[in-house]
Formats: sequence, structure tokens, C-alpha cells
Amino acid sequence: MLTIFTAPRAFTGEFDLIQRNAIMSWTRLHPRPQVLLMGHEPGTAAVCAQLGAEHVPEVRVNEFGTPFADSMIELADARARHPFLLWIATDTILYDDVIPAVQAVSRCFRRFCMIAGRYRLPHPAPIDFDDAGWQLKLRASVIGPLLDDLSAGDFFVFPRFFWGRFPPFIEGRSALDGWMLFRALETGAALVDATPAVMTIHQDHGYGHHPGGAADRLTGAETRYNVALARKRLLTRDNADWMLTPNGLRRPPRSFRRHVAWCARYAAFHPRAGWPLRAYRFMVERLILGPAAARADASARRAGARMI
Repeated sequence: MLTIFTAPRAFTGEFDLIQRNAIMSWTRLHPRPQVLLMGHEPGTAAVCAQLGAEHVPEVRVNEFGTPFADSMIELADARARHPFLLWIATDTILYDDVIPAVQAVSRCFRRFCMIAGRYRLPHPAPIDFDDAGWQLKLRASVIGPLLDDLSAGDFFVFPRFFWGRFPPFIEGRSALDGWMLFRALETGAALVDATPAVMTIHQDHGYGHHPGGAADRLTGAETRYNVALARKRLLTRDNADWMLTPNGLRRPPRSFRRHVAWCARYAAFHPRAGWPLRAYRFMVERLILGPAAARADASARRAGARMI
């Protein structure tokens, strides 16, 4: 049914715990997915042997050792034993609602890209997967989904050979996620936001693994490279034309936020004529949506901190 692929970081320090939590959650899905761990970071081969994943070391990387997204997709298409692929961040825990969601969407659309907003786990700890109630216990400790994550994409499900020619974006850096949402719509596929039906949990961590350190994460050379390659063709989850809910697929509800997202969509598809909408979107997000999202997210974080 599903092939999961990712490019893990080195299995050292906090990432050893976080990535093992995530991969072990994937291997407990039913039916069990094929799991491909790409790259040759320290510990990857050993973890594959321990957890029953497949090691794919030959992914192409840049001068910093960061994988190229097009190489990952090419390898996943070639190695997959199942019709659907899930590209996921290696810090993301999955629940058993994923497979039913893929089945529901694939029954309705031949070509689709399914995404999902992420919940946050502020203080990751080893998960006892032998405890039948581990999912319920973890659910009580998470926060979100937060509005400042609308442009983040840690979870993409799509059929094999979906993307066609994929640009050489750098994996795990800004602009790649937003461009993929644009590209999915550009191909005429259904873009499905499954946040109401699928819980994906991002385990919070530091960003010292970036080439320039934590401060370089949003402004470094790799991010600038991706932003230039995307050429302002960047969208968010608010641009999804379908939502998957516990009661099935439906159209997203209308809202002012989605109106602004439509402006971004028009500007992305019409770069020359869309500059007034880009300016309008920038001002609205700066003056209205941004402050409102910050207040809502701060309230959610406070509520989560009280629960923890």
C-alpha cells in the first residue's frame, strides 16, 4: 500500500532518540509499509538493520552533505514496492490513521498530493510502543496544529512517478514545501489537506545540525538557493482544494485567510500580472493575519504547557 522514504540526520544526540521514535511508529502501521532511509549519515545502516528498514545510501548530496530532493524522489520511485509514496521528515511520528486516509483519498482521485499539518511535541522522550495506549498518552502531550506551520510540509503522500521532472531543490530547507504545493496544483492533481483526519507529530529539537547553525536555518546559502529555484511559486496548506475530515472529503470552508491564500495562488500562476496581489498579500499578512496567528499560537502553546 505505502512506501515511506526520508533522509535521516546522524543518529547521535537528541536525533537518535527522535528519529528512532518516528521510524518505530511507521513500522507499526498496518499493513506495514516499506521504509526507505536514504543517505549515509552515521548510524543509518545500523538502524535499518535493527528496525527492518531499507538503506538507500546512493542519494546525491551537495557540498554540505545535504541530499537533493530530485535524487530522493528518483530513488523512491525506483525502489518502491507499493503504489503510493509518503515523503516525511524523520522527526515525525505517525498514528494508525494514515493508511485509512491514503485509502480514502486514492479511491476518489487518481492523481493527488495529500498533506497534513503537524502537531508539536515539546519534550520528546522514548516511547514505549509495547504499551497499547501509547497513542492516547502522546496525544495528551502535543500542541497544535499551529498557524505558523501553514507553510511547513513534513508529510506528502502521492502516487509513484507523480512529479515528472523535479528541480534539484535541497531537501529539508525552506521553499521546497511551498513549491511542491504549487507543482501539485500545476499538474492538475487534487491537493488534499488531511489535517482534520491525520495526526502527524513533530518532535521539537534544536537546529545546530544546519551548516551555519540555528541562526542560518532561514537565511543560509541552502535556503537562498531553494528560494531562487522556486521563483516565488510558493503556496501553503490554505491553498488545498480539498480537505479530508473524519466524515470524508469536502471542500475547504471559506474564510478571509483562504481568500488571501487564493491571491497567493493567482500570483504564483501569473507571476507578471500577479505583483499587485503579492503586495496585497504581504500587507494583509503583515498587518492582520500575522499578528492574529501569533496570538492564536501563543494561546495554544500556553494551553499545551498547562496540560504538560
